Amino acid sequence: MDMRAATCRPSVLAERSIRLDHLRIRAWIRGNPRTARDLPIPPRRARTTLRGSDGDAPSVVDVLPDVPRTGKGGCFVDHCDARAAPTDPDGPLAGLTFAVKDNLDVAGHRTGCGQPTWLDPHPEPARQHAPPVASLLAAGAACVGKTQMDELAWALQGENHHYGTPINPAAVGHIPGGSSSGSAVAVAAGYADVALGTDTAGSVRVPASYCGLCGFRPTHGRVDATRGCVPLAPSFDVVGWFARDATTMLRCGSALLPPWGAWDTTFDLRFDGAIARDAFELCDEETRATLREAVARACGPGPLGERAGGLVEVDIGGRGGTPPLTEWWNLFRVIQANEVWRAHGAWVSEHRPQFGPGVKERFEGAGEVTDAEADEASKTRDAIAASMESTMVDETTGKDRFLFLPTSPGPPLASGADARTVESFRNRQLRLTAAAGLARLPQATVPVPRRSGPPLGLSVVGPRGTDEALLRLACELERALMERP
Repeated sequence: MDMRAATCRPSVLAERSIRLDHLRIRAWIRGNPRTARDLPIPPRRARTTLRGSDGDAPSVVDVLPDVPRTGKGGCFVDHCDARAAPTDPDGPLAGLTFAVKDNLDVAGHRTGCGQPTWLDPHPEPARQHAPPVASLLAAGAACVGKTQMDELAWALQGENHHYGTPINPAAVGHIPGGSSSGSAVAVAAGYADVALGTDTAGSVRVPASYCGLCGFRPTHGRVDATRGCVPLAPSFDVVGWFARDATTMLRCGSALLPPWGAWDTTFDLRFDGAIARDAFELCDEETRATLREAVARACGPGPLGERAGGLVEVDIGGRGGTPPLTEWWNLFRVIQANEVWRAHGAWVSEHRPQFGPGVKERFEGAGEVTDAEADEASKTRDAIAASMESTMVDETTGKDRFLFLPTSPGPPLASGADARTVESFRNRQLRLTAAAGLARLPQATVPVPRRSGPPLGLSVVGPRGTDEALLRLACELERALMERP
């Protein structure tokens, strides 16, 4: 893959380039099993030369000079140097590097979860890799470190009260999005080719949109998030990933996605498309117009349009007796808070950590949600999941239907916005991301090329278990958006 072409996209700063000669790096790693420790790029250097062995020519890596690796504005944690060489240097992902969100285990290192009080009473390093980490290493990719995140993954801004805010290289002065903030920034800044994150209510999809990246939330349960992963709300938690281009995102899917029961994951990519009308109505006027025009361009004459059997408009809320989409987040919030308190309430009560603004209030409210309230909300959730399942199949043709919707209601907020502005925007954002979480569906987001302004992401949601097809569709969507004027 031409890594320079993969990174020179209008939605990410065009002057950034990554030139990694993957064949040389593959040979280099094979002869030097610990050279993964040399892959990270030193902070604040625009160019780093990776020296080869036995006379091999060096490989050159260019990164944005305004994004430090660690420290203020950095994307990697300071508490450990969690790098690991691939277990199979000749695997299909040989030459690729990846970063890991700090709520996923990397063997030999502690897991900090973006919260210093969590880190202190957990002095023992992880004994084994989280399954997704192990899968990427087994496929030949090299781990280059653990990344910053919002406290215990319960925020969407990417602003950590204790460790600071990673600089968004695609929109300097704007928030990177969270809670997988460091993972998104590590990829956007060129420190890693891909990065693992977790997504409960949007923590991969949102920072992908804000940082001009491709991001993927798989079908719930498809990728193991139950071992080596600190939970937030287990019935929503998934492990997802970021990449600068959809092809790399697809390649990682081949390593991360295990077989899915009786689902045929190799079927021809022909589908019916739908625009989630009520989701687009949640956007500001400019964002709505930009993203609708992007869908029209992508699904017009061309390879992607030929695969689409038709494009219709639907309201995903209010079907089958379900509440309107604007109310889905209220249900999500009740179930999530109950699960969060089940997972962490005892620890919070014992250790009394100092949480930052927003996170503090959410934990205080979580303990007040009763099991009865959560059970009642879960019944409505089941109705929403059934309604979404019917929406994802065309009743006339019987074909799978892939749903287009905005990833975010607008561009990322400016860093340091006041609490009222943050909470208002967060609630609008969560009304968009709640749908896939409630229905346990996969969702991919790709950046929409713009001549100016911060990045915007366009999402596609697919039926349960169609992750591979959705990743392929993301490749076609990205290509269509990039090639058409």
